[in-house]
Amino acid sequence: MRIRPPILLTLKKTEADQISHDQILIRKLSSAVGAGESVDINGVEVYDTDILVPFSQMLFKVRPKKIDRIRCMQVDGYSMVPMLFPDSWVIADVTAKFEGDGLYIINYCDNFMVKLLQKSPDGTLHIKSVNKDYESYDIGPDDDAQAYIVGKVLRCVI
Repeated sequence: MRIRPPILLTLKKTEADQISHDQILIRKLSSAVGAGESVDINGVEVYDTDILVPFSQMLFKVRPKKIDRIRCMQVDGYSMVPMLFPDSWVIADVTAKFEGDGLYIINYCDNFMVKLLQKSPDGTLHIKSVNKDYESYDIGPDDDAQAYIVGKVLRCVI
């Protein structure tokens, strides 16, 4: 005679295995990213922490190949509402290059920000806030101001 384990125990183990298999662990950066000028990093080093935040890999069409370049951080501020809200998470590829118009993590005038970037044919970089109550910025090819790209946002978790 064969004794089967209770269905409830079998189900819990299966669910736990599925949850474990579904997760992708993404390293958290030491600073929140501002939606506006709320995160001044002048004199502050932004670095990788030892904290790995679990996200469902279902957020991605395919599992990111270069997971060592993927970071997550929370949003602080209101300039990107309704696209992003305070305490939302952004997951970014921290390869510091412009890859076409989109949502980026940038360092602009010592402010760590998440903004929409758009480049005009004349070379002007438009740094856009979604919330119309907040400033957007333009940096022309001959301007002294600079924006450093930290990474491109891959996913937002609101």
